[in-house]
Amino acid sequence: MGETGPKEIDPKDMDDMPLLSRLLAQERHVPDLPEYGSYNTVYAYLQKEIPPLLAASSYAHKVELWQEIERIFDHMEFGLQWPDLLGRKMIGIMPLGKGKRVQACFQLFKEFVTPEVRHYLQLNQNVTSLLLPSPSFEGIRFLNSAWHIGSLTKREYCRATHELWQKKIEIGQLLECFVFGNAVTAFHHLAFTWLPIFRNRQMPLYGLLCENLDSLLMFPPDDDEDWVSSARFQQALETCAQKGISVILAVDDPGQRAALQALPGRLLDMVKVLGVEELLPFLQQQDAPCCHYRYTIHLRKAFYDVEREAFNRQQESNENLLQIKNDLNFLSQTETREQVLQCRKDIQKELDQEEQALQKLRQALIGLFQQTMQLEVQLRERSGVDEMALRLPDAFLMAQFVREYLGTGRVQEAKELSLALQQGGFPDAYILPLLVQKQRGSQISAEGLERLRHQSDNEFVRHAKIALLQELGFSEQDAMQIARDIRDLDTPAEQYYRGVWSEHTKRYGTAAVFYEQAYHQGFRAASRGLMRLVQDIQSLPLVRAADMMVPEACLLYGKELRKKKYYAKADTYLKIAAGNGEMEAVRILAQNLWWRLVHDDYWDDSEEEQEARLLNCRKLFEFLSGKYPEDEKIRETLGFIHLRRGDEQRALAVWMACHTAEARFQCGCLYEYDKGTFPQDLDKAAKFFSEARELGSKKAGAEYEKVQAWKRKKASKEKSSKTYRKTSNYSTRTKSTRSSDDDSCFITTAVCRALQKGDDCEELMAMRHFRDDARAADPLLQEMIGEYYRVAPAIIQRIQASGQADEVYEQLWTDDLCPVLRHLHRREYHQAALGYIAMVERLSHQYGVPLQSGIEEDIAAYRQRGAVPL
Repeated sequence: MGETGPKEIDPKDMDDMPLLSRLLAQERHVPDLPEYGSYNTVYAYLQKEIPPLLAASSYAHKVELWQEIERIFDHMEFGLQWPDLLGRKMIGIMPLGKGKRVQACFQLFKEFVTPEVRHYLQLNQNVTSLLLPSPSFEGIRFLNSAWHIGSLTKREYCRATHELWQKKIEIGQLLECFVFGNAVTAFHHLAFTWLPIFRNRQMPLYGLLCENLDSLLMFPPDDDEDWVSSARFQQALETCAQKGISVILAVDDPGQRAALQALPGRLLDMVKVLGVEELLPFLQQQDAPCCHYRYTIHLRKAFYDVEREAFNRQQESNENLLQIKNDLNFLSQTETREQVLQCRKDIQKELDQEEQALQKLRQALIGLFQQTMQLEVQLRERSGVDEMALRLPDAFLMAQFVREYLGTGRVQEAKELSLALQQGGFPDAYILPLLVQKQRGSQISAEGLERLRHQSDNEFVRHAKIALLQELGFSEQDAMQIARDIRDLDTPAEQYYRGVWSEHTKRYGTAAVFYEQAYHQGFRAASRGLMRLVQDIQSLPLVRAADMMVPEACLLYGKELRKKKYYAKADTYLKIAAGNGEMEAVRILAQNLWWRLVHDDYWDDSEEEQEARLLNCRKLFEFLSGKYPEDEKIRETLGFIHLRRGDEQRALAVWMACHTAEARFQCGCLYEYDKGTFPQDLDKAAKFFSEARELGSKKAGAEYEKVQAWKRKKASKEKSSKTYRKTSNYSTRTKSTRSSDDDSCFITTAVCRALQKGDDCEELMAMRHFRDDARAADPLLQEMIGEYYRVAPAIIQRIQASGQADEVYEQLWTDDLCPVLRHLHRREYHQAALGYIAMVERLSHQYGVPLQSGIEEDIAAYRQRGAVPL
């Protein structure tokens, strides 16, 4: 190297084995410091109190958390082993190759180490060295792989680093570090770490030393064009970027500067390029006190990850509870509602248990943090450096902590930490009040936003820009460029915009992962990205998006399943879509419920259950009517629902507001007959049928002609010619145009008596035609009709004997036969038959006239199948 150093030691003057034994077997060094006792007290408290409480928590990364805590305590012990470091900035020196750049590196050493130490370092090719100007000791110490500290003479050091290397004994497997205490320097507040070329970077102390750095000086090779992509350089940059450590590249060749442009932005954040001649002024500028003992903030950050995960789980559980609430439970019946309520109770119970465990952990952590702060006070007194002399890595950690406090709603803690960063001179501290202002919903400083808008990016700045995206007026294109370079995606917005970037670069699988993560954390805009992948790019299966519970995907997949006739599965997805505001899904579910009610799919439900379903159906269509006031089909169906519930007044009001053929037709039907809410009014019936006919209804034309015929017939006959006189003996009724089966037909009796009409009135004729057509078309109905005529005489006798015949027949007409006539009028023959059957079954049980064996099986079979065309 051209420098005069100590004379080379003759290998014969030394014995390898005693030296090797000494390197391996030194005792663990315990500094004679009162602070070390405080450290042991804190560590004992940690080991006793925290593990059982941490084990009882539901935190998913307990092992990783405990490893991080142990690492923080390693940092404490590292500071206690060499307390002179506590007030100094740590500068790392790392050559990336051989040749002139390494010579330049050693040339820099001349400014802060003795020639003797320079010579020792040139011998050291594979063990990290700590160059610590210290009045407390001189000479050379070593830390072996068992973390035992010993001392070496200069002679022994030369032997260890030279002769054992020559004999291919890997000294790096024996030693973690050399420490030079006699490296006297003009830099009073700096300490240096020599990171040689050949180094096992997996050794624990190497990581501790690197994490304690404030800056890293790197000397890239001048004979390797591809050094930027080397694993060592990339790994070093990644570590420094994660910890907030600035990187100084010492280069002279402009080509080396240009090579850095190939690096992604997230690795260039902390990189500054200096010429070799600029290094000394840079070090002089850095020569200022620095606090290396802020361990409490690191402990708080490690444990706050537990709080943050609990907060996210709370948010997710609240989303689940809200989903349950919004999942159209009014479509579900009592059993399902009970299951939903039980699900809510289970979720709440889990949250309560987790909060109790977390509260116990918080109480234990208060003691841990208090004892750690007491240790920090002692270390501050020893170092003489105020805690506000912040290291940049610690400042970035605190700034991240502010963001996390804001993310979980702890605004006061965020403000206190923000103030500490401003007092400590953190260059990006002006951003923190902007974030606090947004969290509190107050006016955000325009001056601060303008400054942030033009701020060069680093990890913290990128997070802030995404958080203040709208206030800054950035576009989605800007956002995805920012999110592209964020190393640790903390918020769903960041995940979403990283997904946009991945989609932009056609990495659709990665985009889907980011969109899914963002969506499940409540960033609803991510559903748009997922649907783009499903519909436009077609890189994501629809079923996967539906299983993520994306509302639009659930709607589309539910419709697809309905086409394939997987109705139960389709309803599950449609309910998810409906619960999240997809109105088309609500409409499909409502129409499906009404269809099933019309077709008696719930025939085995109790009357109360069927009424509840009908009420749910009414609520759904009323909801849809409010959402789609222009859709007359919805109101038309709502009229049918009111009619089915027996509310003819509301049915008429709804239909009167509709201008559809069916609505006008149904208005005519309400006035066509003499029973129900409205008295018979053939003029009004004819008017409505005429309007329906003009709107295109063919059946309305037929009804119009029939009503007109009735009007002519009534006008030409005497009112008394067809009057049926009341009598108490129904067995002597006169046969007219009836079939012989009508002799014992209590339906005929009930209608004639209730309506005071003749035996050949329109109502009876309609029922007789249906009876004859049904008997001819359906053998199953033929058997049931025969059974009807078998039990009818006995039922009539018992009605007569009850002394309440008038009231019974009036009730039969109102409750049973009017609905049957309405079904016949609408050609709903299956429903009409079911009405007949239900009436006969009820009267059979009521008056003790049992049906013959086998008929009940026929009735059940008829109910389970659809109608037979007549």
